Amino acid sequence: MKREKGFMDFSLFKKIIDECKKYKNIKIWLQLLGEPLLHPKIIDMIKYAKENNIKEVGVVTNGILLNANLDYLCISVDAFSKKTYEKIRCGGNYEVLIGNIKKLFKVKEEFKKSKPIISLNFVKMEENIDEFEDFIKFWKPYLKGRDFIKAIEFDTWGGKIKDKGINKKNFGKRLPCSWLWYATVILWNGDLVLCCADFDGEMILGNVKKENIETIWNSDKYNDIRLKHLEWEFEKISICKNCQEWKYDYLRSRYENVIRK
Repeated sequence: MKREKGFMDFSLFKKIIDECKKYKNIKIWLQLLGEPLLHPKIIDMIKYAKENNIKEVGVVTNGILLNANLDYLCISVDAFSKKTYEKIRCGGNYEVLIGNIKKLFKVKEEFKKSKPIISLNFVKMEENIDEFEDFIKFWKPYLKGRDFIKAIEFDTWGGKIKDKGINKKNFGKRLPCSWLWYATVILWNGDLVLCCADFDGEMILGNVKKENIETIWNSDKYNDIRLKHLEWEFEKISICKNCQEWKYDYLRSRYENVIRK
């Protein structure tokens, strides 16, 4: 990633929530190639969203820091063994992660809490696929209520990294991407980009510091991209040209393969 790193201003976060709260069933995910629990205002952000008509608030974390009042908590584990984990999750501490996850399950059980719903994420790739069954067997006894293990197909981030996924199925004709109609991404500096595959913010559709989200969402620029998808002109959109995400619309989602207790 080449774009500048930083923390979203709390005032900007409140502006985003204030624009979204008039709608029903809005879901906010605090994530995108960073560690949300490092944000000094993360607890305040979650609280503000929940107090302002946001249906669900979720976080995807590396699991090293865990302490928040959430609806969903997705923890990126991606391995069963210490060796594989530390190869995939560079700089991660396997013992700390496993200890934190077990502690979280224990606290939920002791306080008889149904939330946060915990998802243990496993991105299937060449380096870890031989550990997948062991991963399931190890963690399945910890799952309670709606907790689950999420098996995720490998993402090449718009074709920008080597495909190390194991799903080599021929999916046939490409479909328009459903992301364009139900989700969007706002970077820490307010730039609104097409989707999470645009990790460097190359296709900026607007900035929510200067415009409201609804205006950008309904803009000619956004609708032109949607139209190109409907007309199968994917090659005319740089971030979409080599994207593999469309394949998983055939499966309803990249995250279809879930394992519950």
